[in-house]
Amino acid sequence: MELQLLLSLAIIHSVALASPGPDFALVVKMASQESRATAIAAAIGISVAILLHSLLSLTGVSVIIKSSQWLFIAVQLIGASYLGWMGIGAVRSAMTHFQTKRAKKDAIELGSTITTNTAHNGLSIKQGFLRGLYTNLLNPKAMVFFITL
Repeated sequence: MELQLLLSLAIIHSVALASPGPDFALVVKMASQESRATAIAAAIGISVAILLHSLLSLTGVSVIIKSSQWLFIAVQLIGASYLGWMGIGAVRSAMTHFQTKRAKKDAIELGSTITTNTAHNGLSIKQGFLRGLYTNLLNPKAMVFFITL
């Protein structure tokens, strides 16, 4: 019976891993807009968050959260708020990118030059790690997955 349970859990977890979510988006963003080290730090942060989710499930904290409806909803709302904040940041970043691109195109058409800052945003490895950690810890999909185990 335990082997069958572990196999079904492995299949469910594999499907969850195959669907791209905020963790995937964060690592891709870090890899394309920041340094490789920052992207790796974000991936390590995500891994640590998964470890923390697992520990919470093993120690029974997830049972407490699941048994209290208001606490479960509060945890989900906090996670959804963080993901919303990340989404707003991504939209603002894209708008800035397109505005800079448009200004550069207009300057070329007018015959002038424009200097743009194409350097990385300058996130440190620690900031990359923390963003990865928070992104997974506050991800409602990850929370629900581990709470229901």
